[in-house]
Amino acid sequence: MNEIVGAPQDERERLAALIALDVLDTPPEPTFDDLARLAAQLCGTPMALVTLVDARRQWFKARVGVTLRETPREIAFCAHAVAADSAMLVVRDATCDERFCDNPLVRGEPFIRFYAGVPLELASGARVGTLCVLDRVPRELGASQLDALSILARRAASELELRKALGAREHAESGEQELAGQRLGGRYRIDEVLGQGAMGIVVAAHDLEAREDVAIKFLMPTLGADREARDRFVGEARALMRIESEHVSKVRDVGNLASGAPYIVMERLIGRDVATLLRESREPLGVRQAASIVLQACEGIDAAHALGILHRDIKPANLFCAEQPDGSSHVKVLDFGIARVERAASATAATTTGALVGTPSYMAPEQLEDASRVDARSEVWSLGVVLYELLTGAKPYGGRTATQVYAAILVGSLKPPRARRPEIPDALERVILRALEKSPDARFSSVRELARELATFAEDAPPAKTTQSLPVMRDRRAQWITIAVLIAIVVLAAIVALRG
Repeated sequence: MNEIVGAPQDERERLAALIALDVLDTPPEPTFDDLARLAAQLCGTPMALVTLVDARRQWFKARVGVTLRETPREIAFCAHAVAADSAMLVVRDATCDERFCDNPLVRGEPFIRFYAGVPLELASGARVGTLCVLDRVPRELGASQLDALSILARRAASELELRKALGAREHAESGEQELAGQRLGGRYRIDEVLGQGAMGIVVAAHDLEAREDVAIKFLMPTLGADREARDRFVGEARALMRIESEHVSKVRDVGNLASGAPYIVMERLIGRDVATLLRESREPLGVRQAASIVLQACEGIDAAHALGILHRDIKPANLFCAEQPDGSSHVKVLDFGIARVERAASATAATTTGALVGTPSYMAPEQLEDASRVDARSEVWSLGVVLYELLTGAKPYGGRTATQVYAAILVGSLKPPRARRPEIPDALERVILRALEKSPDARFSSVRELARELATFAEDAPPAKTTQSLPVMRDRRAQWITIAVLIAIVVLAAIVALRG
């Protein structure tokens, strides 16, 4: 390859990552179109683009106010943004910048005078393109607009990687029968896929030594080469083993495949998650039942917080109504797969990169803006969203797309719970609204404080028992993808073992 002027030092790796996305020259997609439109709206510009920069051009995956579909790389503003060391490239007046004053895109259509672009950086660190906004007049953006543009760029990068993962479906259909019966370490027999979380895949298995059913979680192979991710996956699992709470899923064992990829062995739960409970009830839950569910979740989360562990993905699907041996039922908090262990200097935590982790509808404003700012009050927000949804059947901040949800959480206002359901006690509404204050300082300072306020509304008995197993995947497309990924993990481990 000939050297490209202004190319990043990792140009070969960057281009390989771009090619692997298999997105160049594909038709428009609503997700990326929405991101571009929202960027233009928030920044007040007539033009916005989602671009991808290959060896010879910049190609537009989404475009607002621009008729061009691509431009040569040598005149692309976005090529400079990708190659720069900074997190963002801002050109306030292109005619006064020697890099761009004679650029054909400045002298002719689309007559760019202002440019602000944020690189689309993948988990591997490869910058494959940008989300950018443009104007035909010089201008500046405020700090909040620049922050919003960065948030939307992170979302665009995540969508590119999700799109790549979904492409694995065509390779997964033939693998479903190959999974059952496989052995792990000679001790665990894999029975079936249960589900997929943020960092891992969960399978049902049987412990041949202990003679009990268990669930095993494998680290996603896309994170397998990330040493920090592996260390965090195992380190947090070991931390969870110390939690003394009946409201947190128990970790039995931690180990490594022959390839070095970690896995976690957990207790197998029988019951159903709260998302399923709400869906199958076909109506909002009663006040006492909803308060009881969230109160029990608070107890589990508080136990984790006492050890410096933040969950970061609290939502109904991660709260499980589990049957106990004595016939009682308890809410268990699941999936600490993207949890963060607080250390003496939190700036060393993995989230200092600002990576967006969690489920948008349940994320606090500060979590959307900068994941390194997450603390216990962010978890109070998430629990407030869950309680709001259980009582009203709706989320406080909605939208047809993730980007619309982001905008609603950051700048929108919510409909008070009693406006949706008048029989909700006024005092309980005040608790919910305080938990959902935009400013962390205005919320409850801890989930323990939230729990104290909920105690008077909670019922004595936990939610009714069920016999559904944890958690059954209903989306066949997602199951095919998960099976394919899991088979790849097991096969890779076997290959490494044979070579060793």
